[in-house]
Amino acid sequence: MATDLYAADGHELVAVNCPGGGVARQFRVQYHTSPADPWRMFASFRARGPAEACVDRLHEQGYEARLVKYVNCPTSA
Repeated sequence: MATDLYAADGHELVAVNCPGGGVARQFRVQYHTSPADPWRMFASFRARGPAEACVDRLHEQGYEARLVKYVNCPTSA
């Protein structure tokens, strides 16, 4: 089941769903300092509200930030 999620600023959130075992659902906040830089993980949250607040704080500090909803992530063997 696909769900379209959007950040407070209107940007679409990236949903990730990988087959296999994995961790519980979480919301990861990623950031980068310029479009040429790779996205880096900043924090992980169990609930969407605190994750969105974190994204907002990063935006206020001048960072490009996004929220990634992880439903099921594979684990290494």
